[in-house]
Amino acid sequence: MSITLPPPAPSRNNPATFSDRMDAFLAWFVTMAPELNALAYATGPGVFLNGNAAAPAIIFGNDTDTGLYRQAENQLAMATAGVRRLLLGASAFQVDLPITGTAVTQSSTDTTAGRLHRTDDNILFHALRRFGVYYPSGNGVNIDSAVAGDAGLYDATLAGTFPAASGFWWITSQAIYSGAALLQRAIRYTAAGTPPATADEYMRIRANDGTWGAWRRVYNSGSVVGYASQSGGVPTGALFDPSSNANGRYHRDAGGLMTCSHTFVIKPSSDATSGVKSATWTFPAAFADAVSVVPTGALISSSPNGRVGLTFGFPTTTSVVVYYNEIAGTSSDVNVRVQAVGRWY
Repeated sequence: MSITLPPPAPSRNNPATFSDRMDAFLAWFVTMAPELNALAYATGPGVFLNGNAAAPAIIFGNDTDTGLYRQAENQLAMATAGVRRLLLGASAFQVDLPITGTAVTQSSTDTTAGRLHRTDDNILFHALRRFGVYYPSGNGVNIDSAVAGDAGLYDATLAGTFPAASGFWWITSQAIYSGAALLQRAIRYTAAGTPPATADEYMRIRANDGTWGAWRRVYNSGSVVGYASQSGGVPTGALFDPSSNANGRYHRDAGGLMTCSHTFVIKPSSDATSGVKSATWTFPAAFADAVSVVPTGALISSSPNGRVGLTFGFPTTTSVVVYYNEIAGTSSDVNVRVQAVGRWY
C-alpha cells in the first residue's frame, strides 16, 4: 500500500502561486487520510512496547487499563481493570478468575463431553459412571505395575498376577500410603447372560517397597456358604460347605474341620438273633487322615434295656465299623445315629 506524494508546498514568498498550491495541498490531505487508514489495517506485523497489567501495550481508547501485554519472553497476558486475568505461555495457560458459561458443566449430572467439572459438582457421580479403560488380550499392560487411580476391565491373559487365569476382571488401584503402597480390588466380569448370584471379589496389597501380597477372597452373603476348597492349606472357596449324599451329611469349613453324620439300620428286623451286631459306615466325604477322625453315636431303639455297648472300630479316612450288643434278639429294625469329626485337609 502506497501513499500519494504531496503536491508542491505553497510559499508566502510567491504570492502568485500561493492560493493554488494551498488548495491543492489541502485537497491532498483528504486523499491521504483514507490511505493512512488502509495502511494501518494492512497485513503485516505490528511492533508494540511490552506494557504491563496496569498499562497494557494494546488498549482501548476509553479503557486504558484493559488489553494485552507481554509479561516475559514467550508469554502473552491479558488484563482487565489493571489486573492480570490470563497468561498464555509456551507450555501452560493460566486463568486467574472463575470460569463460567458453556465451557463448564451446567449441573451435577451434566455429562456433555469436553466440559470442565466445577468443584461444586458431584465429582463422585462422574467418577462412578465410568468403568475406566478396557484392556483386552495383547494390550501389553501389566496389572502388577499399576499406579493409584488405574481402573478398568482387564483380560486375565495379560501380564501380572490375577485372582484366576481366565475371564475378565474389573480392577481398581487405590493409594493407601506414600510410595508404591497400593490396594487392588478385582471383581469377575460376566459379559452375557445372568450374572452369578455371588460376586467373585478379591483384594491384595502392595507394600511401599513394591512387594505384592497374595490375592485374598472377599466374602459376602452369596459366597460364605458353597463349595469349600483349598490350595496348599489356604482356603480358596466358600467358608462353609454343607452337603449330603446316600452315606449321610457332611459339613466342611474353610479352616479344615469336617463333621459327618448319618442315621441307618444296623440290625434289620429280619435278624431276630442276639449277640454282637455290626455295620460299616462309609463316610459321605473322605477325611484327610484317619488319626484325626473321632466317631461317636447312639442307638435308637424302643427296647434300650435289650441293647447295649455301642462301640467303633478303628476308623479309616473313608469308613468306620459300628458295633453293639443285641441282648433282646427281637425282630425289629435297630437304628444307629452316628457322627465323625476330623479334618478334610
